[in-house]
Amino acid sequence: MQKLIHIFLFSAFFQFLNAQLSSTILLDRDTVSVGEVITAKIKNTKAFSDKFESLDLNPLFNPLVIQHAFSTADSTGRFNERPDFEISKLGSWDGFYDQKIIPYTSINWVDDKTQNISYAENQIEMRFWDPGIYKLRGGQFNLVDSTTSVIPLEGTFLFVRQPELNIDTTKQLPIKPIKSIIRESKSIIDYWPWFLLAILLLALSALFYFIQVRKPQQTIEDIPEIIRSPYEIAIDDLDQLKKEELWQKGEIKAYQSRLTDIVRAYIDGRYDVPALELTTDETMRALKQKKFNPFYESQLVEILTMADLIKFAKAKPPNNIHERFMNTSVNFIENTKQDFHQEEE
Repeated sequence: MQKLIHIFLFSAFFQFLNAQLSSTILLDRDTVSVGEVITAKIKNTKAFSDKFESLDLNPLFNPLVIQHAFSTADSTGRFNERPDFEISKLGSWDGFYDQKIIPYTSINWVDDKTQNISYAENQIEMRFWDPGIYKLRGGQFNLVDSTTSVIPLEGTFLFVRQPELNIDTTKQLPIKPIKSIIRESKSIIDYWPWFLLAILLLALSALFYFIQVRKPQQTIEDIPEIIRSPYEIAIDDLDQLKKEELWQKGEIKAYQSRLTDIVRAYIDGRYDVPALELTTDETMRALKQKKFNPFYESQLVEILTMADLIKFAKAKPPNNIHERFMNTSVNFIENTKQDFHQEEE
């Protein structure tokens, strides 16, 4: 019994540390061509009192392969081949490029007393040489006892497309001139559909006038317009989407499109950011100018980016991601709602 209590306490302590420590990566864009330089910002966050032994950059140097253009997945759906890519600049961490381990004391922390957290940001540059879809992650935290690690659970998806082909259009065969159309003379029979249309319009006009003249005048009282808040609309739409069970029926693209459209419409109404008309990167940059809690930044980027990959790159995510995205969207809307009717007054 005592052994079980120790296991439970250790598990609770590990989950607490995992909730306090986070390492996220944000890209300047989510779609690039082969060989194009990508700028990424890595943000590590911890509570004031949290300390750890070191930051391990191996997850950053080993992106997860979601789809690879030059190899096939095994029976479990995993790609064993590592993508051909390089990190050309490691920013302020260049001195740790070879060992990929950064001691806690070598990280420049910035304290945010409003949220009781400390964070450290670093900007890197990388490029991919293999087309495909990849999930990029930040670092993992090695705890003080050197036997336990907090693995990064969040990530950012990147779509690397094939290089565009430059076709020399000057070598095409010349286009021959088009011969003029031979028109035949018209007769009165060619115009009879227009005569019938004119008669029909006159008859409809006369009927409309007769109905309006004979119709008694009615007084219609002004009905007050019921204004629904962005929160109410989004919650009702998510509930309806959940009842339709689209992803359970295999309609993955329709489900993810509906889910992100609901979230984008909520962002438009809540933060006055036209997210339905913006890309994911433009939406996140616009939200940073509003009173937007950065705690939800990485979750929101993951949901919107995955939907883009499914719609445009035909990605096939695991089944457990759909319910998780639904729960994340509901929590995001619940935690960021405001008293809309009170503001209207």
